[in-house]
Amino acid sequence: MTVRASLGQLFVRNWPIKLAAMFFAIMLYVAVAAQQPLTQSFALRLAITIPPAGLIVGVVLARRPSTIHARHGWVIIAVGAASIAAGVLYTGGPRPYGYAGLGELFVFLFFGLVAVNGSYYVQLERLDWLPFGLSVAVGCLATAILVVNNVRDIETDQRADKQTLAVRLGRDGARRLYLGLVGGAYLALLVTLAANGGPWWALLGFMSAPLALRPLRAVMTRTDGPALNGALAGTGALLGAFSLAVSVGLLIAS
Repeated sequence: MTVRASLGQLFVRNWPIKLAAMFFAIMLYVAVAAQQPLTQSFALRLAITIPPAGLIVGVVLARRPSTIHARHGWVIIAVGAASIAAGVLYTGGPRPYGYAGLGELFVFLFFGLVAVNGSYYVQLERLDWLPFGLSVAVGCLATAILVVNNVRDIETDQRADKQTLAVRLGRDGARRLYLGLVGGAYLALLVTLAANGGPWWALLGFMSAPLALRPLRAVMTRTDGPALNGALAGTGALLGAFSLAVSVGLLIAS
């Protein structure tokens, strides 16, 4: 079966569940990107409910022969456990990796490579180069969100001795990283499609590029919180628009 046929199968199979899951994921991204203030109690409720809910869904997927072959179920459980651990250890545990300059790396891995390829694997029980390349693009934009956050907080993090990557690189270095991640997402999309011979409809992702201009301008020239909060929300919107446009292109091509 070709990758294009696999994509068509992926979109058609259990489409109501996919639409509900996509809507829920988009709402979470929007909430985070908009930086809505979270009370400590609400954040605690999220921490208590979201990981177990994800684990339950993973166990159900792993145990349903109609969803995925039994011999692959352990992969879902392992990936889910690693994802939960990564979320907890970002700012928790004796040595939070988010304060050791590794936050961007883990966001790229889990919000990009693991999220996209894991979703593809769960539904088709195999991996392909096309979704891998697209996961790099998604990972770049997801990581850019964290970079904006850390650029905004660079001074307070320095005073608190939180060695985020932005603190380690300095403001100018972090700005260049942000620029590279945003540009890298579109480059990864183009290279991936060229290497796989399409589907060229996925180039619809470039329609989101104008949304990058305002946050790029703010990150590269501003240091005040309100402007960088706007860049944070704008980068989240860019990720959403990019992902949606690419998905629409893949759906048309399939």
